Amino acid sequence: MTTTLESFQSLFNGSTKNKSYRTDSGKVHTIDWNVDGSRLASGSLDKSVVIFAIEWAVRGLSFGCQSQLIALASEDPYIEIAKVDTGERVHALKCDVQTLAVAWHPKASVLAYVQDDDSGSVRLFGVLD
Repeated sequence: MTTTLESFQSLFNGSTKNKSYRTDSGKVHTIDWNVDGSRLASGSLDKSVVIFAIEWAVRGLSFGCQSQLIALASEDPYIEIAKVDTGERVHALKCDVQTLAVAWHPKASVLAYVQDDDSGSVRLFGVLD
């Protein structure tokens, strides 16, 4: 019986297939796939995301568990949560300082994030008791 890891490794053994996608933005800083693999978002330090334009440098981004929302970490003290299809802001999570990374839980509406501070903390938003 083939393990998941062995199946995954077999996809890349001897593979020479590569494809590159260029953006009109600056240096790409972060990327993430949505859950079903149909969309790839990239964020750049020149204040752009391939899905929709924003007004600040992107530090991190992550698709929500059902690929309807995207969370964007930036130099601003907010995490922007927006609709993937329209870019419409759904929520702005106030933070103490800029956020460096965000990651949605793959099956729940829980967002993990790390701020640019010395606390060594990973914070969670949307946790139910």
